[in-house]
Amino acid sequence: MFNKFPWFYNYSASDVISAPPRAVFGQFYVTGAVADPRTNTCFVLTVVLVLALAAKGLVGGRVGRAWMAIRIWTSPPRSSVSARCGQSCSLSH
Repeated sequence: MFNKFPWFYNYSASDVISAPPRAVFGQFYVTGAVADPRTNTCFVLTVVLVLALAAKGLVGGRVGRAWMAIRIWTSPPRSSVSARCGQSCSLSH
């Protein structure tokens, strides 16, 4: 599937999917063959931490409280199908 689109494999003649080298702050490579696995791991963990803190701030702020109020207000009833229609109700009809 990925070989149908050349930009997935970076227009390589051998059709090998690889990422071109990308550097953070000009000296720390996080992708490509020259990337150190420790640098890559630290970069990914940093991005995850920043996004988690942003999500925590969003949920705790005005927008998050408004979103939760809408979500709670539109929640479906907490009953099962069998409790609403009794034991004679069947989904196989």
